[in-house]
Amino acid sequence: MTIPAAGHSRRTGIWLLAAGSLIASLAFLGLRLVAPSDGAIVDYYADAWTVDGVRVQSIDQPAGGLAPADVVTTVAGRPLGAWLDGVLDPGLDRSDVDGSAAITYDVRRAGAALGVPVTLARHDYTDILIDNWSVLLFTVVLQAVATYVLWRRPEESAAAALVVAACGVTGSTLPWLLGLQISDIVLGWPFLLHALTAGGLYMLLWPAGALHLPLALSTGPAGPTRRALAVAYGLPLGAYLGGLAVSRLISPSAPAWLGTWPIVQLLVIIPTVLAGAVLTVRGFRAATPAVRSQIRWAAIGGGAATLAGVVLLMGPELLTGRPLIPWSAVGLVALPLPLGVAAGILRYRLFDIEVVVNRTLVYGGLTVAVVVIYAGSVSVLGGVLGEAGGFAISLLATGVVAVAVLPVRDLLQRTMNRLMFGDRDEPWRAITRLGQRLEWAADPEAVFPLIVLTVGEALRLPYVALEIGPPGAGVVVASHGRPVDDGPSLPLVHGGEPLGRLLLAPRSGEEGFSGEDLRLLEDLARQAGAAAHAVGLMRDLQRSREGLVTAREEERRRLRRDLHDGLGPALAGMAMRAEAAGELVRRDPDVASRMLDDLRQEARGALADIRRLVYELRPPALDELGLVGAVRQQAERLTGGAEPGTDARTTPTITIHAPDRLPELPAAVEVAAYRIAAEALANVVRHSGARDCEVRFSHEGGLTVEVEDDGRGVPRDARAGVGLTSMRERAAELGGTLEIAGGAVGGTRVRAWLPLAEADPG
Repeated sequence: MTIPAAGHSRRTGIWLLAAGSLIASLAFLGLRLVAPSDGAIVDYYADAWTVDGVRVQSIDQPAGGLAPADVVTTVAGRPLGAWLDGVLDPGLDRSDVDGSAAITYDVRRAGAALGVPVTLARHDYTDILIDNWSVLLFTVVLQAVATYVLWRRPEESAAAALVVAACGVTGSTLPWLLGLQISDIVLGWPFLLHALTAGGLYMLLWPAGALHLPLALSTGPAGPTRRALAVAYGLPLGAYLGGLAVSRLISPSAPAWLGTWPIVQLLVIIPTVLAGAVLTVRGFRAATPAVRSQIRWAAIGGGAATLAGVVLLMGPELLTGRPLIPWSAVGLVALPLPLGVAAGILRYRLFDIEVVVNRTLVYGGLTVAVVVIYAGSVSVLGGVLGEAGGFAISLLATGVVAVAVLPVRDLLQRTMNRLMFGDRDEPWRAITRLGQRLEWAADPEAVFPLIVLTVGEALRLPYVALEIGPPGAGVVVASHGRPVDDGPSLPLVHGGEPLGRLLLAPRSGEEGFSGEDLRLLEDLARQAGAAAHAVGLMRDLQRSREGLVTAREEERRRLRRDLHDGLGPALAGMAMRAEAAGELVRRDPDVASRMLDDLRQEARGALADIRRLVYELRPPALDELGLVGAVRQQAERLTGGAEPGTDARTTPTITIHAPDRLPELPAAVEVAAYRIAAEALANVVRHSGARDCEVRFSHEGGLTVEVEDDGRGVPRDARAGVGLTSMRERAAELGGTLEIAGGAVGGTRVRAWLPLAEADPG
């Protein structure tokens, strides 16, 4: 397989980042194990730092040296702030703190200022590492899992995000556990290494990974855009550096500034975690079923870690003052998070965990809710009844829990069912959502994707597709999810007419659909059938509009050709002969007279051509006489033998029946009605052998034109000629109908109905 250069370089950079973070962490561990130090670990929290010094919390010193809670202000006669200001100064004289002799630390202890001698030496950090075994285990597992995931799925953006977050944790865990010492500040470069790892790598990588991961999981194989990644990586770092810069400006001294670092970190971490949660929820709602499976695994891991922390650590300590397991096992509690993320990236298709997860989350959430309700009830009742009501408080709190447990359980069950199974238990939600989305769809082309998206969301299906056309010859016009082979399908029908099929795939681990699923799918299929029919009508309308535009342009082209090729040369020739006749008037009047006679005949021919063109556009009689008058005039021409192929002695008597006044007719309807009536009358006169013919006009619900004769009628085996076909097309173009049947007394009846546009109410 050929690896694109950009992807290869990106993966190489990630591997180098992982190696660099591990090397930086191990370098700090080596520093602690090899280099001498004072063993005075600085208290991490912000209140440990003052304007002129810092409080130490862990001391490994001989008797008479530093003591816990000492505030160190001066080292070797130089204020601690001066040492911090000179950390980056290679020329600063540090010969008196090189460890060859005892160093005097000025401290405040119990309100008194003391000078204590401190000797730099190597110290044993085994107890610290053992006490934090679970944190180290979590770090190792996180980095190992992230590395394995990247190795197995190097193309997945989520794998890269997991490695980035893991590198932030790996590079900072050991420096954070071993802590910053006063001697690190004095010596300079150990302080820089600690700041680079515990502060730099941690704040550069972990928040960025926390934003990159939900973005990668929610966007699927395509991965997030470069702009989104730039925001994910640049925003936390920019906020962190900006916060440090602002705090340095407002801090009165370097020690006070270092005291603001934990606060700035929290101000960046908390919004980052919340933003990651929001991105996860939004990505889950908009993602495909396959991507949702990935997010669900990650959410399960995070939920399990949170639930374990509440049930085993925070909840019991809140209620009894003592956790069920020691806090040193906190890293063990957090292990489900990286394992869940890894499962989501690697193996989300292999397990059917929906039911187990549903029950676990419902009853795990119920347990947390019971603990919170009980603790809250005890707190409130204790404030009301006081310490004397111990048993009553416990009894009342138990009653509150008993009353609340069933409603809370039902709420959690509905929430979990909706999250995992969609709207199966509430079908009206899915139907309403589909109706709203179709109502908001401005483009007909968006209707089909909205249908499959809504059906997929309604039942959390991994694949839904919409096929339009007969079975075996249909075309998939929209799909949602990853295709499957031989999945079930539902027919799309509207008004008894088959339109296509909904192609479906059951949820992971299920072989088919339950009765509730099928009922909801059938309801959605009916709605989808109506929508598909409407889209078909709109497409037919669009094709009709395009046909009308094409026909209009073709007619314009024909008129231009007739005018240019026929009438134009004729008029030009007439002009030339008129000029020649004018020159011959005096010299040869007889020739000029003959030329003018010829010119007169040509002018009449040109005029006839113009009348023919005008008549083809719109018969002039319609404007002069109206529809009924124009038809009456045409009937008189036919019966009077004025038309070719007619004889006044054998033509039928034509009677026209019409209301006193027809409504104002659209031009297209008026022309179509006239053409149909004229063609029908011509057929009567030429072919029917009738003695009488009646033409009737009416306008109830549209314009109706009937032409009925008592002639020989239309033979059963007769084929429709050009005239009959033209009449049908004229009626169909306007949405009307044309019927040809036998008359009441024999003969033929032609009945055309043409719709009239509704009058504008304004």
